[in-house]
Amino acid sequence: YSLGILASDDRAPGNSIPSGDPRAGDRATFTVARLSRDIFRQSSVGVIYTDRELPGTSAFNRIGGVDSRLKFNRNWTGMFQAVASSTGDIDGNHQAGPAYKAETTYSGSNLGYDVTYNDVSPGFVTQPGFVTRVDLREIRQALDYRWRPGSGPIVAWGPSLTTDHVWAHDGTRLDTSYNPEFTVSLRGQTYFTVDPYSELR
Repeated sequence: YSLGILASDDRAPGNSIPSGDPRAGDRATFTVARLSRDIFRQSSVGVIYTDRELPGTSAFNRIGGVDSRLKFNRNWTGMFQAVASSTGDIDGNHQAGPAYKAETTYSGSNLGYDVTYNDVSPGFVTQPGFVTRVDLREIRQALDYRWRPGSGPIVAWGPSLTTDHVWAHDGTRLDTSYNPEFTVSLRGQTYFTVDPYSELR
């Protein structure tokens, strides 16, 4: 098991407004708690909870969730996270919603593949995090193949293809991109990449 807890007394909310404001001097309490458990070989499951409160008002932001990282075999790895937030502002308005992320990765000596699904509801808010865009569903894929000569200045070379599709929860398409590449990696962490074609819609 691993356990982490962080708690703070934040004076910034009360110091960022004029001294004559009734909320001047208000503080925010901020707590983050995380529990993780190792399972099987190179796998883990965990829970997380964050809580930011403004005791002088009705404002708060609470988030709870579960996550897991699973190592299926030497090539396949999976990751899943599900969280939900509940948020109230100083005017008494409330919003809430879940967010999900799932990812599967294949890593071999020549072939690599990664597919990620993101789902963030319109009401999801994370004040301690960095989610800048909500109301979306996204599928991102990356596929690459590398030949590895084993001698000479070239370490690996080969093509890659990355695709990204993003929709709003009502089905409206927001972004679509296709990006093929060709990469040559040299010794000394030097590489060259050619992007013959990129499409963003």
